Amino acid sequence: IATRLRATEALSFIVGSRLSWSDYSSRSPYTTASFDSGRQFIPYAGVVHDLSPAHALYASYTDIFQPQQVRDINGDYLDPILGKSTEIGLKGSFFGDRLNASAAVFEIVQDNLAQSTGQIIAGTTIAINDTALQSDLQADNQIIVGIKANIVRKRLPTRQYLIAAYIIRI
Repeated sequence: IATRLRATEALSFIVGSRLSWSDYSSRSPYTTASFDSGRQFIPYAGVVHDLSPAHALYASYTDIFQPQQVRDINGDYLDPILGKSTEIGLKGSFFGDRLNASAAVFEIVQDNLAQSTGQIIAGTTIAINDTALQSDLQADNQIIVGIKANIVRKRLPTRQYLIAAYIIRI
């Protein structure tokens, strides 16, 4: 659910939310597993300032909730990744909206991010291919700051082609 509110001709605010979750259950001759991440309300907000009909400055914020399919040394699934993402950028439309480009600076802060321990979880060797599950641990306050840019070409109203994209982690 989202809405765009226009404060002025050139300034608008976008607010919204979504409900996110992940669950599954599986059974085989070798293992039985189930997982339920719970439900999480994810808000997001943004502001857009139109510099011209074809160019705009924007800023956005969203929470992060991302269930993980990795386990700790006891074989228990790790908690979902929680965090926040902020972005400030410039976007433009060229050649009658047939070419779009954007550049932005972003910051992502995450908790519960899986980091491999390199240890094998006892009892997880699967007879079919002799693979075993490695354990992970949760790392908090993982910060990623970066710059991203992309160029997208529209050929038809329903088709877009990514021409170039670049992300630099600072």
